[in-house]
Amino acid sequence: TSELVYCAPSGTVILREKRGLAAGCDAPQYSIHRGWLHRMLLHAVHERLGRANVHCGHHLLDFAQDLEGVTANFAVAADKGERFGGAASVRASYRGDILIGADGLKSKVRAQLYPSARAKFTGWRIYRGVVEVDTQFYDGKSMLLYGHSKAASVLYPVCERRRREGKTLLNWGINCQDEVLKPHLRGEPGVESWTRRVRREEFDHIVEGWTFPKGAFPDPGLDFSALIAQTPADSVTCYALFDRDPAARWTLGRVTLLGDAAHPLLPFGS
Repeated sequence: TSELVYCAPSGTVILREKRGLAAGCDAPQYSIHRGWLHRMLLHAVHERLGRANVHCGHHLLDFAQDLEGVTANFAVAADKGERFGGAASVRASYRGDILIGADGLKSKVRAQLYPSARAKFTGWRIYRGVVEVDTQFYDGKSMLLYGHSKAASVLYPVCERRRREGKTLLNWGINCQDEVLKPHLRGEPGVESWTRRVRREEFDHIVEGWTFPKGAFPDPGLDFSALIAQTPADSVTCYALFDRDPAARWTLGRVTLLGDAAHPLLPFGS
């Protein structure tokens, strides 16, 4: 990322700031597709720990600890497309001295340690999509933020290869409060999921009339509504923002929590 551009829904630029190497920093700022980042991290772990020490396709069911160690029980995907919980799932158990629950916001380890803890809907949700545009967005490395106090948006490219081809693989997100949605949706956040697909009609009215700053795209007629309309239907998702309190204690016996499992942060924005 080379630049951060703040603007109003009218397209008026409020502030422009250089980022990463363009700002004179020693390290670059990256904007990358989450799936590609996960793949890079997995390859790095394989190199450092060895493939034999990484077990993919495992979903923790529960665990049991005693004075000698901890036993963790998993459902194992029978194939790459399985979503767990079905009859096809294989069960596997592993024994160790300790168990570190670094399994994120919806930690199964935390849920067993604190079964009464509940997530609270914040009244905010984020609609998101990824769309390929046949032109560049600014210099192909810029990030745009705009909106108002009830709905804010962020847009940025996530593919360097597309930039070199003169195109843009653009990630966009709309972070909004319930009150700007249609009445029947307010207070109904749905399932807490990063991949819940929704129809554009649920939210496209929010950005009606929002225009991009001059120079953002070569086509001055391209606005946010048109960009959403071009986004493939299977790429439009929504995740409601739920908040969780930090765990009172992170370590109980031979089991400990780490990261978001222990002190979950609100995934607010990108």
